[in-house]
Amino acid sequence: EVECEAFRVHDIVNDILDILGNKALTAGIELVMDVEPLLGRVMLCGDWWKLRQALINVVNNSLKFTAQGGEVVVSIACAPECIRAAAAGSQSELIVTFQVRDTGIG
Repeated sequence: EVECEAFRVHDIVNDILDILGNKALTAGIELVMDVEPLLGRVMLCGDWWKLRQALINVVNNSLKFTAQGGEVVVSIACAPECIRAAAAGSQSELIVTFQVRDTGIG
């Protein structure tokens, strides 16, 4: 069952850093969070727990297969038209994309 609760993207980002930041540091891997600034100011509605868990799993896998000196980048963005609508104060839906890329094999 999918829940719909209000949450902030930065709370999920902070959880990822708290849980996996030390693992990245110990492995000599740079863990980068690239978050659209607008997303720090808006509340989203969705199943934040499942989203958080999915991102933790994907980032953890990226760390496993990235060699020392590599990097894992988590990018969280929204479409330009959504940014304009939110900046104008519109209560419209935001289309948010989550991307994890790494310098590991595969």
